[in-house]
Amino acid sequence: MSYIDDVAQAGWQNPTRTLASGSASIPTTYTQRVVAAIWSYIIRTLSGEAPDTTPPAAPVGVVALGGTNRNIVHWTANTEGDFNHYRIYREVDGGSYSLLTSVNTNNYNDTDVSTSSAYTYKITAIDNSNNESSQSSASGSVSPHAPSGGGAKLTPYHISRRGYHGSKSNSVWE
Repeated sequence: MSYIDDVAQAGWQNPTRTLASGSASIPTTYTQRVVAAIWSYIIRTLSGEAPDTTPPAAPVGVVALGGTNRNIVHWTANTEGDFNHYRIYREVDGGSYSLLTSVNTNNYNDTDVSTSSAYTYKITAIDNSNNESSQSSASGSVSPHAPSGGGAKLTPYHISRRGYHGSKSNSVWE
């Protein structure tokens, strides 16, 4: 941290700082404060700001539904201004979680599934500085189902921020 940074962070009070050559007082007049603030801005701009190390919030509301030969995963979208994408982690039959894929939206159709296995999902959010959130709570364990009657279709109910609701929509997942 530089002397000018100390001035800016001192809240314009008058603390004394010991330097290699002795001690000095931080400027107290308005003009000196403005000059110190300008120099602080210039130094920070030229040296680059400290990197962003704050991860986004962990995604919430993760819901997984077994569909025909697929699992449908949905969660509440993150709202951070520097949000970039999500990573989806999947656990199969009680094993360990591994990275499945990355997506830009708050839903995913997992088609690399077997009707004889159970799947659980966790989601993380990634920001523009590549900070990764902690993992979301796990979805419930789900299994896809095989088509019945020669290709039955799963007609979804409306998915909202609060999960799966009772009124049918017009869309159809095959």
